[in-house]
Amino acid sequence: MDTLLYILLGGLIANSLPHIVNGVSGRPFHTPFARPPVRGLSSPVVNVVWGVANLYAAAALYHLGIDRADGERLQMGAVGLGFTATLILLAWLFARLDR
Repeated sequence: MDTLLYILLGGLIANSLPHIVNGVSGRPFHTPFARPPVRGLSSPVVNVVWGVANLYAAAALYHLGIDRADGERLQMGAVGLGFTATLILLAWLFARLDR
C-alpha cells in the first residue's frame, strides 16, 4: 500500500507542473473545471490554484505515508515512477486535446 501512495505522490507533483507553469505564464490551460471538463481551457488563475492544490495534496500524502525507518529508497523510487509516468501521460493527453 505504501508504494501506491508514493506513486500517487509523484503523480500529484508531476500534475502540478503544467498548471503552475501555464498559469504563471498567463496562458489558459486544461483543468477538470473547464467547460467541457478537461477538454476546455481554464483561466491562468484557476490553473495556478489547481497546481498548488496538487502540491498540497502531495504534501498531505507524504505526511500520511512517511516512514523513514524502512524502505526510503523504495519510497522515493515510487515517487519518481509516479512523477515520470504522470508526465508522460499528461504529455500524451494534452497533445491529443490540442489537435
